[in-house]
Amino acid sequence: HSLLRLLGSLVMSHVMSRSLHVSHTSRSRAQVGVCRAALWRTSPQPKARGGNNSSAGRPHQPGGRSFDSAPISAATSSSPPSSSSSEQCEEIVLLKTVQEGDALPDVKLSYFDEDGNMREVTTRELFAGKKVVLFAVPGAFTPTCSTRHLPGFVKLAPTLREKGVDEVACVSVNDAFVMDAWSKSVGTQGEILMLADGSAKLARELGVELDLTDKGLGLRSRRYAMLIDDCVITHLNLEEGGAFTVSSAEDMLKWVDDNLSS
Repeated sequence: HSLLRLLGSLVMSHVMSRSLHVSHTSRSRAQVGVCRAALWRTSPQPKARGGNNSSAGRPHQPGGRSFDSAPISAATSSSPPSSSSSEQCEEIVLLKTVQEGDALPDVKLSYFDEDGNMREVTTRELFAGKKVVLFAVPGAFTPTCSTRHLPGFVKLAPTLREKGVDEVACVSVNDAFVMDAWSKSVGTQGEILMLADGSAKLARELGVELDLTDKGLGLRSRRYAMLIDDCVITHLNLEEGGAFTVSSAEDMLKWVDDNLSS
């Protein structure tokens, strides 16, 4: 009987310990979710306390500030968290949206060359030693992107080159086949390098994810236009979501006129 009572006590102790562990894990996961929502794209971001930089282990991008990012839904509420939640969240996750002066993250993108061959290339290979205008759209073949954003850059790409820009490129969270078909549909005439960020790696690294799951479009990128000088972002026009107010070709040309033209 004593042995049975001992075994019973051990089993009960194990069950209680397991229950507490599951409860703690569930709360931790829920807290991370709340923190991700609470800290959605707060900019500028505070540094981690005690000098604990969450970019540790990630190679530093030469020529500009390194930055951290984490996948997050752009459909999440942007209401500020409570002070206690902020302290807890700061310890769990640190989010960062790209800013002027940041180094462009080195990720792989794909495109079709002039001979119809699909190429895979890193952003560093594409932009090192060049001045490049890179603009992003939420999706190929979508109305605003097809009738205003991309055509505007097709029209002004020659002027931008005359004023010191080496390359004009468009990127979207689509595959290279879609980007190639869209290029032919719009008629880019070889003026725009059409880059595919198929897995949203660049969007995630820049911290500009746009969650359009509720519209059946999955994870996309916010709309933006930036000037990259030797892999460093020197100018950035970042839209809220898919809005089209500050990232047009005309906006970029005005900045180039004021800052690059002699």
